[in-house]
Amino acid sequence: CKEKSVNTCFKKTGYCYPSQNPESRQKAIETWIKNLGVVNPLQSNDVKNKVRLICEIKGYWIPEKDKTAFELYRKAIGYVTRIQLKIYGLKYLNHNTELLEELNKNRNRKDKFSIDHKFSVMEGFINNIDPNIIGSITNLQIISLSENSSKSIKCSITFEQLISDYETFRINENLN
Repeated sequence: CKEKSVNTCFKKTGYCYPSQNPESRQKAIETWIKNLGVVNPLQSNDVKNKVRLICEIKGYWIPEKDKTAFELYRKAIGYVTRIQLKIYGLKYLNHNTELLEELNKNRNRKDKFSIDHKFSVMEGFINNIDPNIIGSITNLQIISLSENSSKSIKCSITFEQLISDYETFRINENLN
């Protein structure tokens, strides 16, 4: 059945899926902006909440109310970390160019390098440190996956260094 709809779409538009057609894609974006105020439905809190509810009802996701405090903390840090990497990229991570090129070249491979939190997520949770500090670009480093696994919950910097780096970064980026 799916193959038939792909063939029909391809015959009509020259694309296998409507989302591949620039005109259809643009029309969808205009509709999302008009109806939801965003260019991607998953940017809408209403849509995110509906997706969450459906996935919880179907048993695909654990309901937020049933998650432990640590799981919620780790989720918040994951969100901050992704945003920080998206905004600042790898330019703040102090590594040589060859390592960064290797990381970018193999970025879908988990067997080479890993983004690590220098002050661990677990220590941040235990010490009640703001997820924005633990997930900050200043607390991230690139290390081998094996090194990251053996590091586990150990910290490679002190609490004082974490706070100092974070405050310096905020001053340099005019984020105060």
